[in-house]
Amino acid sequence: MANFPTRELVGYVFNTEKKDTDVVHSGWHQSKHRRMAIFCFPHAFTPVCQSTMAEVSKRLPDFTALDVVPVGMSTDPLPAIGEWVKQNKILVPVFSDFATRSTVQLLTGVNQNTGAANRGVVLFNHGQVEWSIIGSDKNCGVAQQVDGLFKVLESA
Repeated sequence: MANFPTRELVGYVFNTEKKDTDVVHSGWHQSKHRRMAIFCFPHAFTPVCQSTMAEVSKRLPDFTALDVVPVGMSTDPLPAIGEWVKQNKILVPVFSDFATRSTVQLLTGVNQNTGAANRGVVLFNHGQVEWSIIGSDKNCGVAQQVDGLFKVLESA
């Protein structure tokens, strides 16, 4: 299992629990929770990204019951993510790695042709990678990411 360098995790998140959607500096890597699932996606306003994060939001009570914090991460600029979060009623924090793409590069890699994040989910357990799936729309859609993650979580 690889160590995850939390010092690289500097970003911003829209706090969807507040009505004013203020942008706050992240401190999520210091979470009290044991596990964190980071869903990386290339572009917010695309069908697979929307379906995946909508499913993650819908299953938020299931994540909570398993003591897992789900978050999203995209290489889209922060204003685009903010609008997307509002329009799609996404209930989990979503980070932008638009400026440096360094965190996405560590998690799922960056498409060298487009500069966008590769699609995938990485599950951390106390800062260690426990499970991941990285791929394209064809082999890393909603079922593979969300259902695959729950199979792992429920088998533990």
